[in-house]
Amino acid sequence: MTVVTQEEPAAVAPESVGREDPRNVVVGPPLRAPYGEFVLPVAADPGHEVFTAVPGDHVPGPVFLEASRQASLLAAAELHGLRPAHALLTRWRASFRGFGDADLPLTCTVVAEEPVRDEAGRPTVRTRLAFSQGSRVLCTASAVLLQDC
Repeated sequence: MTVVTQEEPAAVAPESVGREDPRNVVVGPPLRAPYGEFVLPVAADPGHEVFTAVPGDHVPGPVFLEASRQASLLAAAELHGLRPAHALLTRWRASFRGFGDADLPLTCTVVAEEPVRDEAGRPTVRTRLAFSQGSRVLCTASAVLLQDC
C-alpha cells in the first residue's frame, strides 16, 4: 500500500465495489486482465481511520480483507454479472506468508470461478486471490460472494 500520488491510477468507482464513499475504495482499475485474471493495484486513503498504514510500517490486516472483497466483487461483476450493491462476502480464508511493507506498491491478482447456486437458488461466485509486492507473495486467499436478490 502506498500513498496515492499523481502517477498512480485512481481508485475504481465506489459503486463497482459495493461502496458509496470513494475514501473506502482500496483497489484501483486493473493493471492487466489476461484471460479473466485481474491484476489490481491496492492503495488506501492515507488518512483513513481503518485502511491506512503509516510509512515504514506494515500493511494492516483489514486492508487485505477489504481488498479481497472489493477485488472479488469487481471480477465477479465484470465476468459473471454479479451486482456489487447486492452481493455479500460470505466466506474468506487467507494464508499470510509475511508482512507487507506500507512503503511498497501492493497488487492483488484475482480469478473468479463460474457461478454456482446455493441451496436457496442464489448465485455464488468463488474467487482466488494473491497479494504481492514485486515477486514476493504476501498473502493468498479465497472468497465466496453471494448475490442476495
